[in-house]
Amino acid sequence: MMEKWFRTVRCEVPWEVYQSLPRHPAYRFEYVQGELRITGRPRFLSCRLGLEDLAESVTERDGYEVHTLSEHNRDELSTLFARAFANTAPFAALDWETCEVAAKALLARTESGDDGRLDPAASLVVKSSATDHLCGVSIVTWVSGQYLFPSGLGRPDEMTAEESRRVVFPHLTWIFVEPESSRMGLGCWLLTRSGRVLREQGANSLYSTFLLGQSESMLWHWKMGFQLLEDPMSPRHWRM
Repeated sequence: MMEKWFRTVRCEVPWEVYQSLPRHPAYRFEYVQGELRITGRPRFLSCRLGLEDLAESVTERDGYEVHTLSEHNRDELSTLFARAFANTAPFAALDWETCEVAAKALLARTESGDDGRLDPAASLVVKSSATDHLCGVSIVTWVSGQYLFPSGLGRPDEMTAEESRRVVFPHLTWIFVEPESSRMGLGCWLLTRSGRVLREQGANSLYSTFLLGQSESMLWHWKMGFQLLEDPMSPRHWRM
């Protein structure tokens, strides 16, 4: 559903300007009869984190509290989503009103189960103890192997193709933090807390997906220990 929010840009520019434009891998850049055309071409990469690699102990954050997602206010959650992703593709190309509409639609899709079965115990929010306002969210769903390994690459060695279609895996569908708290380690804290819940449920891995070209998201996954799954469109031994 993310593809719906990529806006097409068309404008007349000189050839020299077109050649000098920076490129984003989530978009296709074309030059047709003096007109620049930018259209969405999103591609997503999946990665895996071994939950045994997460710290057993969780360092609490002074001034913040963690609650389950079920306690959240929907409007507050969608506003936080829009603020967190306002400067990243494809939301950076949207006006604020449309960005809020997109946030509500994407979160409603997840809540309805279209992104996999929601895990209410592992999906968490972090709030300020002083003001009770929402600062960050992690949403975990359970998705099929067919979603994670459509080409078969990256599938656990002991699992057959048929088994991967029937088995579900925990997936970090969304994790985001308000811009003012983006450098305070709240995302890492949420991931660790969600991972601990998943370990208690018997899971040994957590998967995640990010948009190719979103370097900040890619670096965060790398910092947290995620490893890219093999992808048929990338070099065979590419790893984060």
